[in-house]
Amino acid sequence: MIAGALAAVALPGAARPQRPMHRLGILRPTTAPGPEDFMARRIPASLRQLGYVEGQNLEIIARYAQGRVDRLPALARELLERQVDAIVAVGSGAVRAAMDASARVPVVMFGNFDPVAVMLRGNTALVRESVVRCVQDGGRRSFSGAGCEIPDETPHENLLAQAQALRSLGRS
Repeated sequence: MIAGALAAVALPGAARPQRPMHRLGILRPTTAPGPEDFMARRIPASLRQLGYVEGQNLEIIARYAQGRVDRLPALARELLERQVDAIVAVGSGAVRAAMDASARVPVVMFGNFDPVAVMLRGNTALVRESVVRCVQDGGRRSFSGAGCEIPDETPHENLLAQAQALRSLGRS
């Protein structure tokens, strides 16, 4: 808002509206990832396709618990103090910390169950159990999807089990 006001004062003939700066928080229980990390690459790339460009109209603010999950609630509050518009939370501990910290900021859940161990190698009972746990961890404000990397060889019955579990929980 301040930047827009300054631009209007500095360039009175410009009628172009300023794009607001959006802030995305990322909360992870791990250490900071390297540049080869899937999420570190994919999130900015996906958002760029939607018109959100880091440094132009997007600021990504990441907090890492360094393996100390007891730090997640404080880190979630820190992200809220930075006035993030949404939080990407990785793992059920980060999801719970982010959701407990605020009822108004959207929380996007990532990595709540392993797509290889559960979807590819697991059985339908494990898939259903993992989906139920994921939705319970996320609460009413959560959603669940197939995940970022479902292997091509995933048994069809496991994909169906995921869809059926979501339907039984009223999430389809």
